[in-house]
Amino acid sequence: HLGAHSMGNQVLQEFMRAVRDHDFLRSPMFGEVVLINADADWTALEPGKPLSALPDYADRIHVYNHRSDDALLVSEATKNREKRLGRHGPRDLATIPPRTVVVDCSSLHSNMGLRDIDDEFLQAAARVLERDKPGTKERMFDHWGYLHRREVIADIYQVLRGTSSSRIRGARQPSSDGRYKLVS
Repeated sequence: HLGAHSMGNQVLQEFMRAVRDHDFLRSPMFGEVVLINADADWTALEPGKPLSALPDYADRIHVYNHRSDDALLVSEATKNREKRLGRHGPRDLATIPPRTVVVDCSSLHSNMGLRDIDDEFLQAAARVLERDKPGTKERMFDHWGYLHRREVIADIYQVLRGTSSSRIRGARQPSSDGRYKLVS
């Protein structure tokens, strides 16, 4: 599996640019690819862009975004003014590659409750998270949800286990626009 957070998505784009001319490398080298709060243009998955070829190298891609991600708001204001994938999600869901799932975490705020899930790992994670409350930085910026939001942690864990997107339990709900939403 491969996970890229924030500017790590720019590194992933450069990797994809580097391997695109080497057809012998075009094979599924990753199971799950998780793009978390990606500091990349919201067009990064569209045809002709480096990440559009990601399905050739992965079984499935999940894109997690949060509209209140202030770190990406700063990125939008100080880089090239293009909306960020990790803040707005993909610009056009109809053009994203196959087997790409978009998960909107925007409705998760300060409520830190974990849904009851019958899983030893998640129960252990919940115990750890109960002791380590997130700081002001994490609560304000919504940029590190995969580290402190129980719903995001539970969702990513199920993705990495290979659970079908339609069968992921907990806070995930399908939305009318074709993406999923995490709700508290």
